[in-house]
Amino acid sequence: MASITLKNVTKVYTSSQSVGGGLFRKNKEKKKDVVAVKDFSMEIKDKEFVVLLGPSGCGKSTTLRMIAGLEEIDRGELYIDDVLMNDTESKDRDVAMVFQNYALYPHMSVFDNMAFAIRKRIPDKKEVDRKVREAAGILGISEYLDRKPRELSGGQRQRVAIGRAIVRNPKVMLMDEPLSNLDAKLRNQMRSELLKLRKRIDATFVYVTHDQTEAMTLGDRVVVMKDGEVMQIGKPDEIYSNPASLFVATFIGNPQMNVIPVSAYRKSEGFYINLFGKELALGVEYSSTLSKRNESFIPLMLGIRPEYITLDDGGGLFEGEVMISEHTGNSIIVHMNVDGTEIVALEEERNRREINYTQDSILHFSFSLSDVYLFDAVSGLNITYGVGNGQ
Repeated sequence: MASITLKNVTKVYTSSQSVGGGLFRKNKEKKKDVVAVKDFSMEIKDKEFVVLLGPSGCGKSTTLRMIAGLEEIDRGELYIDDVLMNDTESKDRDVAMVFQNYALYPHMSVFDNMAFAIRKRIPDKKEVDRKVREAAGILGISEYLDRKPRELSGGQRQRVAIGRAIVRNPKVMLMDEPLSNLDAKLRNQMRSELLKLRKRIDATFVYVTHDQTEAMTLGDRVVVMKDGEVMQIGKPDEIYSNPASLFVATFIGNPQMNVIPVSAYRKSEGFYINLFGKELALGVEYSSTLSKRNESFIPLMLGIRPEYITLDDGGGLFEGEVMISEHTGNSIIVHMNVDGTEIVALEEERNRREINYTQDSILHFSFSLSDVYLFDAVSGLNITYGVGNGQ
């Protein structure tokens, strides 16, 4: 029901910093600007589910609050359905927000918590009752309408908070880490509920999380943020398979991508790297990209995801000593020491072979160069981003 456009949206906080000191010097306050969000630009389509993903302090919640009207925009422009919203009060933006801590009124029943936001706008009590009960039915909390929040579990409280938002039938649904207070089982359950919910209500979703699983399973598109800046925007599979930078590559994926310092060097027939004592020829795509730099020796970071590593007990190109192995039920995660570098490999249990994964055992492993990523050692950028990955 709504598109959202952010054009170079910036938020700057000013904090006081004490300077000076000593017995004979006066303490003075120095103003320091902290850029929470810098030049955030994006077009969010009608009914799209967009996830803002990043570590704590990266600016994702601040961005959400600017869309909601809870934070002023210092620079840039925000449009909802092509209408400039910079100076529009939050109550007039037709957005609803679900907070991390539920923010329920403890003295009110579940019914009254959900009805509170619409009673002033809808004088007809029967219509209010209909909307609340409809939302409660969608969320599976109809039997709790007469209870107080303290009588509910965490997952039930979060459903009430979501229900309070959807009874308003908003154009935009904003969610700020709504599942972070739930245990793992409830988080999985609520993720499924959110996927069902988005198909049943006509709203544009903007969802904030630091949990990559939530981002990858819920989002039509994911915005990866760091230090107030957008690192990459794309569909979940695009971000996973073609990360723009080393930060994105290591932030997405569990277990985390292996990263190994290497140097590319030029020979007459192309570029090569030396990896754990083995000289490997880079493919045409990498060599073509590197040749444009007009350098003979280029420091890089090589990335390889654990699931792309093939383990065996003999015959693999590289050799490593098992440090630990983790059995997670459906997979085995093996940590190896390879010439002082820790390499992590992941194998699904169903593909497990008769290999000794015990500590101090020696394993051989290999991987295809078509599965590796090469990042500039200084900038951290994927050297073939936008071109493709591999050979």
